[in-house]
Amino acid sequence: MRVRMKSNALLIGAIVHIALMVAGPAGAGVAYELPQPLKASALLPDATRKGPLHTVDEVVHNDGYLNIYTITSPLGEFKAESTAELLIRIHEIYAMDAMDKLSSSQAFSDALVQGGKEMVDTVTGTITDPLGTIRGTFSGVGKIFTRAGDRLAGNGGGKYDDNVAASVSGYAGAKREYAKAFGVDPYTSNAAVQARLDRLAKAGFMANLTTTAAKVAIPGGVGLAVSAVSGVGTLKDIDVAMPPSDMRRANKEKLEQMGVSKGMAELFLENEAFTPVQQSLLVAALADMPGVGGRDVFVHFAIPTSDERLAFFRQRMARMFANYHATVDPLERFEAVGQFVAARTSKGNRLMLFPLDYLLWTPQAENLLRFFTEDAKKAGGRVMELRLGGMASPDAKQHIQAMGWKVMELREFLK
Repeated sequence: MRVRMKSNALLIGAIVHIALMVAGPAGAGVAYELPQPLKASALLPDATRKGPLHTVDEVVHNDGYLNIYTITSPLGEFKAESTAELLIRIHEIYAMDAMDKLSSSQAFSDALVQGGKEMVDTVTGTITDPLGTIRGTFSGVGKIFTRAGDRLAGNGGGKYDDNVAASVSGYAGAKREYAKAFGVDPYTSNAAVQARLDRLAKAGFMANLTTTAAKVAIPGGVGLAVSAVSGVGTLKDIDVAMPPSDMRRANKEKLEQMGVSKGMAELFLENEAFTPVQQSLLVAALADMPGVGGRDVFVHFAIPTSDERLAFFRQRMARMFANYHATVDPLERFEAVGQFVAARTSKGNRLMLFPLDYLLWTPQAENLLRFFTEDAKKAGGRVMELRLGGMASPDAKQHIQAMGWKVMELREFLK
């Protein structure tokens, strides 16, 4: 089954546009790199490339920033537009397999009979899926801001909020509970996962097939076979079963405790480019940096986010800063760099951080780095550090270091 995926065009286009505006034309006579196909075998551990239910195609495309993967499985073909998304998609494949086992179990069949098959069918026509506006809407252009008062007060209206029928019936809550039980994001853009959650939720709330019963129904429990797949554990920090309105209230309180103004917090929480889970993960990352100044600078940086991919990118940026703060060098404060954000470390270093997979040396990359370099020198600092979630090409690394940057490649997903 083919899954419709959103393009990176808005993310890359925005970076290119800003780079050209702030930095001017790239240096003449410089040899730039063009995106070339990469090999999955050179990028990923064997257990991530292939498992009982999935195989990552050997050919990996790269747009100069992120890797684009194709995953084949008995459940269909899936695309992933970053290494981080690849790990999520692989996890979802095994979660879907577990959901299918439950759906074909005797317990599930008995629940359908008990609840009334015709009643479950009726649900399809009478209950509006609270996620219906998400699936199939992948243009990246959509409503960002709506009235703050209604949603923050829990009076409905947001595309992630439960509609009245779904809320009263318990369907929406059941769907989130199943997502939690199977370790997936209830707001995932993966239509195949959404379809399975819908089916389980309809049976669950109509026939009282609880998530506890679901776990028992599968031999060995839910027990997803994803132990070899790293990087999908972030959801454990978020109760994805919480209603979106409750998530917003909790996030608003956390932001205001950090010193983020009420107005800025509401603007961020109104931004529907972020799902409730993405907002919660970003806020949790900022909360994991107590005492760091300027966390409102990061929130301000996140407010204009206009695309689902960019939201995922910035959510991961926040987590990378939090990990750096906890394991490398405590951060002192965040600082605005044009329309980007940087951090000042306790050592006085300027830190720029991006969850990129494989950075190539292109005119846009040069323009960005020249702009970052000029700003860093104006701001002062002992060392200029550039930290990447993946790696830079040898040429890109050489040029960036020549500008005075210390380049750190996490290579989190590499052999």
